[in-house]
Order: sequence, then structure tokens, then C-alpha cells
Amino acid sequence: MMGKTYDALDIAKYIIGKSEGGISNLRLQKTMYFLQGEYLAEYGKPLFDDIIEKWRLGPVTPSVYYNYNQFGSNPITEEKELYVTKSNVVWKSFDSAKLEDVKNFIDKVIKELSKYGDFDLVELTHAHPMWSNDEKDILSGVRHLQYKNDEIEKYFKKNSIVK
Repeated sequence: MMGKTYDALDIAKYIIGKSEGGISNLRLQKTMYFLQGEYLAEYGKPLFDDIIEKWRLGPVTPSVYYNYNQFGSNPITEEKELYVTKSNVVWKSFDSAKLEDVKNFIDKVIKELSKYGDFDLVELTHAHPMWSNDEKDILSGVRHLQYKNDEIEKYFKKNSIVK
């Protein structure tokens, strides 16, 4: 059902699984932001409920960032999930079936973003007024500045990247 809210980490795992050779955390973060913006513009509700913060290199979903920051700037190639049972711990491949309703939407946005390099995406997000209006605070180290879904939605309704 389109318009439903999904788990941000599930979306990240799907993106990682679609990325041949892996994806940088930087690119993953910008992809999450563009997905949220395009989804808000199209459906009027968020794709995921996790907050997006304004960081030096643009938008970041902290819950996803900290899940993968151990990769540093290396490509994230692992989209598996850890399952703990009474008798052991096992890794299972991520089951993307729970995102069946939004796979085409996500794929469409990923395809559009593939035209840009990682730092091109940073530059694009820095040009968005939601980031640029707070640039001085962001660059001076103010932490936990958050994007608001209504401002993201309003911006993406007028500035969609999806053709």
C-alpha cells in the first residue's frame, strides 16, 4: 500500500543490496534524503519516520549512519540482518519483500541519482534552502539541527529530481 511508512534501516538495506560493488555511507545518506523528499512530495507522508539531521556534508539519517559508520569511507556491501535465537546467532540475507510496495519507487529515485557523483549530491543538498539557511550554524558546529518533513515536502513538490 503506497503511502505506508517503512523502517529506515530496511530501506537502507534495500539500497545497499541494489548497489553493485557497495555504496558509500555518504551516498547512502543522500539517497535516503532524496527518497524521503520525493515520497513526501508524491504521497504527502514520509517514507520513514526517522529524523534527518543537517550535517556538514548535507542530510544524514543518524539511525542509518551509525549502523554503517564502521565502514568509514569504504563501500558498504553488507545488507544482511543479524538474528539471535535461543541457541545461536545467524546472519540472514535481508528480505526485501517487506518493501514490495515501494521497490519501483526506490529504484526510480536510485536510477535518477546514478547520474550524480557522491559529492555532486552533497552540492545539490547544500543548495536546498533547508540546508543553506542553516549553513552558518551547521559549519560552526551546531548539532542536531533537523529537517522538517513539511519543508522537505514543499521543496520537493517544486523541485523533483525524478522525471
